[in-house]
Amino acid sequence: MLIAAIPLLTLLRQPARGAAARAQFIELINDELGLAAALLGTLFVMWGVPVADPLAAIVVATIIAINAIGLFRENLSILLGRAPEPQVMDAIRQAVLSTPGVCSLHNLRAELIGPETVHTVLHIEVQRGLTIEAADAIATEVKARIHRLTNYGFCTIHVDPEGSQPPQTLHDPRTGELITGEPA
Repeated sequence: MLIAAIPLLTLLRQPARGAAARAQFIELINDELGLAAALLGTLFVMWGVPVADPLAAIVVATIIAINAIGLFRENLSILLGRAPEPQVMDAIRQAVLSTPGVCSLHNLRAELIGPETVHTVLHIEVQRGLTIEAADAIATEVKARIHRLTNYGFCTIHVDPEGSQPPQTLHDPRTGELITGEPA
């Protein structure tokens, strides 16, 4: 227990902690609690209280369960594919619409697949009659612009001819504002 407490004391002395240090700090506290429960259980068994062993096991299991619930709650939104913040969606929309050759966009879908990684799927409309190579070059530029915004998340772009999709009229569930696929 004393040896395991050395890094804990070191972390306590640091004024500012990042996410990794915070996680290590919490884990070290949990280790100390588990070791204390095991030590007390062992001592009480030595003193003739056999029920102390299963009680210590319950304490350790409770610590593990609390950690599991905390991890689950922290990561639930990422596991379920939470949408990025509206500012990120607006930035993606603006990056796409400002790309030369893009007439409009529709069916923009994005979800967080990591703390800073976004999976994006969208359709862009390009001028009718473009060659496949020219349309692909536009899609490649759109993908590069989105990747710069979303830390190299996955991005799938479907290229459609201009006018193939009627303008979307959707409402943002968070704000209730009208969302259109047309450039602002």
